[in-house]
Amino acid sequence: MSTFIVRFVDEMAGSFRGKVQHVADGEELVFTDESELLAFFERMNILRALARANAELVEAHHTDGSDDDAPADAASSVGAPPKVTDGVDS
Repeated sequence: MSTFIVRFVDEMAGSFRGKVQHVADGEELVFTDESELLAFFERMNILRALARANAELVEAHHTDGSDDDAPADAASSVGAPPKVTDGVDS
């Protein structure tokens, strides 16, 4: 569930204008019609669902016993040493 603060501006009768804020992250949108407001709700809920799915994947990765993030050895994480030359072209 997501929480939003919606403020409507009643400049003239029949207008659908205002400002909406997603409480969890503070993202805001000034909307001028109903479709903009609904699109903001939808986008924030999609982002929330993606974040939840990502967290579940990360959790599954960490609980399967693998340690893919650890380097095989120190040399592989540093890379090959630079080639040393004497400055003379062969």
